[in-house]
Amino acid sequence: MSKEEMRTVIRNEFEVEFAYEGHWYYDTRRWRTAEVTENVPIRGMMILKQNDGSFTYTNVTALNAVFKEKMYFCPFTEDEVNKSSTLIQNPGW
Repeated sequence: MSKEEMRTVIRNEFEVEFAYEGHWYYDTRRWRTAEVTENVPIRGMMILKQNDGSFTYTNVTALNAVFKEKMYFCPFTEDEVNKSSTLIQNPGW
């Protein structure tokens, strides 16, 4: 098994093991895979009740998520950057 294949297996195990515990957000940033995993449309379902009591279900795109490389690090406020002569803004901000 190659290094990348092993990493894929480990990441999948993390996703399964820690599902619903809120770790995935931080894992994707630590692994620097958020540009792939989070640049997907957020999908939803439109449910309409018909006059006869039945329902129709339609897939809709609720939001087109955009994750850029600069988002791995949060920006510092301008006040904090101005307070220190050695503090520089994170790249891209």
